[in-house]
Amino acid sequence: MAIISDWTERYRPKSESHLEGNEAQRRKIRDWLNQWHDGMPKKKAILLVGPPGVGKTTVARAIAQDMGWSVIELNASDARNAAAIRKAATQGATHRSLFHNPNDKQQRTLILLDEVDHLSGGLKKVNQDKLNKAMMGEEVG
Repeated sequence: MAIISDWTERYRPKSESHLEGNEAQRRKIRDWLNQWHDGMPKKKAILLVGPPGVGKTTVARAIAQDMGWSVIELNASDARNAAAIRKAATQGATHRSLFHNPNDKQQRTLILLDEVDHLSGGLKKVNQDKLNKAMMGEEVG
């Protein structure tokens, strides 16, 4: 399995120019990322849904990198609790690349939470309604 994983990572598209199809959905991701340049958008998160292996993470990563964002990826099947997610979010708030320009106040970090359906621990009861409320900035009870 490691050989397949290494191969897929090695040849994963690194730029949106290397992607094909699904332009409408890619545009939605770009539009959402662009909203952060004007401050905090109304929707603070987006949820990409689809079968495994169709490229959801790859598309988000490629677009963000093309737009100059750094990317932190947290695989929910590896880190299965709320504390690990909070730690990644904190990293995102303070993360700086070795090549970060300190004069660039617009540097952004995208936190990709992959395989959200595998979350457990403090987020065990994740469901569509709670995800939607969280993304809209509403209190989740």
